[in-house]
Amino acid sequence: MHATTDTTRNKLIKNNPCKISELFKALDYFSQKDHKMINIYYNLIKGVNDSKSDADKLTNLIGTRPILVYLKKLCGNENTFSKKSYIQDLEKFRKMLDKNNIASFIMLSCVIKT
Repeated sequence: MHATTDTTRNKLIKNNPCKISELFKALDYFSQKDHKMINIYYNLIKGVNDSKSDADKLTNLIGTRPILVYLKKLCGNENTFSKKSYIQDLEKFRKMLDKNNIASFIMLSCVIKT
């Protein structure tokens, strides 16, 4: 998914095949058909899709659907990579979703050197 608006999503996903509204129609179909939790993946990009407004928009899109959001953060240049900020950014967004009763899980997608 990676974004809460079609404009941002089109910038992030080249040759994007569908609008967010169409994506959620498909999620509704499979959720009703299979009666299972749906997983979506959301890569956080600092300053692009990681604001409180993005968390609120994602909350509104999800509504009461049985969705689990897997949060990831794209790895940057190793010279600028900070373990502390990496974890803090993910945790901050997860807490915003949690306050809105959205189930989420943090996926560490980078090799973190301690």
